[in-house]
Amino acid sequence: EFLIAKETVLSSRKSSLIWAESIKSKYPSRRAEIETYMTKVRKYPEPTNLNMIQVLEREISVMRSKIEYSVKIWESTAKKVPSTIICVKGKISKQVTSVKPVCPKGFNMK
Repeated sequence: EFLIAKETVLSSRKSSLIWAESIKSKYPSRRAEIETYMTKVRKYPEPTNLNMIQVLEREISVMRSKIEYSVKIWESTAKKVPSTIICVKGKISKQVTSVKPVCPKGFNMK
């Protein structure tokens, strides 16, 4: 039982490091924060008993959750690229530039 649990924790650690590496390449500006997470996960000692395995599983899970939450924040605060549409009303045309452009009342998108 101990050996199976130990293998599970070690594979969880490995998969977390691989996942963090992919996140690091996607968000190079957050490299230091992700590198800190990876360093903490790498420093966890090899488990020697079942209690230690449970602690390691919890720690790895918490660290990964923190990074996942940070990624959600980074994605939501990423710069949105504005786009431009042309709106017409009879012979009048207007250009509207915004992240979510909407034609003024009475105008239709060309």
